[in-house]
Amino acid sequence: MGEALFDCLLPGSGSPSFTPGGGPANVARTIARHGVPVTLATGVGDDPLGERLLRFLRDDGVDLGFSWRSRLPTTLALATLDDGVADYRFYLEGTALDDPVGHDRVNDAAHAGDVLVTGGLALALDTLATSVVEVLRACAASLRIVDLNVRPSAVASPERYRERLHEAIAHADIVKASDDDLRWLEPDVTVAEALAHLATSGPAAVIMSQGAGPVLVSVHGRVVELPVAPVRVVDTVGAGDALTGTVAATFAYHGRRTVDDTEFVLAAVRDGIEVARETCTRRGADPPRRSVPTSTWT
Repeated sequence: MGEALFDCLLPGSGSPSFTPGGGPANVARTIARHGVPVTLATGVGDDPLGERLLRFLRDDGVDLGFSWRSRLPTTLALATLDDGVADYRFYLEGTALDDPVGHDRVNDAAHAGDVLVTGGLALALDTLATSVVEVLRACAASLRIVDLNVRPSAVASPERYRERLHEAIAHADIVKASDDDLRWLEPDVTVAEALAHLATSGPAAVIMSQGAGPVLVSVHGRVVELPVAPVRVVDTVGAGDALTGTVAATFAYHGRRTVDDTEFVLAAVRDGIEVARETCTRRGADPPRRSVPTSTWT
């Protein structure tokens, strides 16, 4: 549940390019490229960019049965690249993602699958975020994954945004965050303290990425450091989404709705790290096609 949009990528030199993106859309594409059925609930404009976006998602095997078409324009993000790392500015107000009809479609999608994934702009837009938090609260029978993907440039009230993120965290089973996400979410404490706080705030597992550094995974209070092997980076666009999508695909493929096996979680994250690494070797959010390991926890 969340945004599908077009990224306008502005490199340090050369011409801008338009590519389909949005964290939840990238997660859905990663899941589909693992061969796992996935449905995306998002808003898409009734315009040429929207048509291209829908075609792009369908070509990857993403079901769009719970998405909504809007007379409002397709949402856009302006991404500037610095050494392969993207900094985003969003054009949200009055776009398809902000269409009030999204409230009903998100609620319709709530009980459609065993694994529910959300985050990013879905928790930044007031109307949509209210619906998403309600769904997280109501869907305790599903595995609920929240990828924070913090977007402070997209909100008018940082204080309200932090409150909403904490509401979502409290109703999540797994939370994925970057170290930068945690620095923004809890600016008065260290990243390690923020990770420990999240681990006692509701979720059974917290996954924290640190760019090229090791990924920290807290499962029921036990923290494990997973190394990330060096890779030649083209850009990092979609890398975190690839990690999240791989973890979601692994849980869905194996029919797991609970976080009760630490080794299973760690194995899923290890595979997610490899998918994210490969994504970094490609331009834009272009996760590889891989099958889910059949015995990922052994």
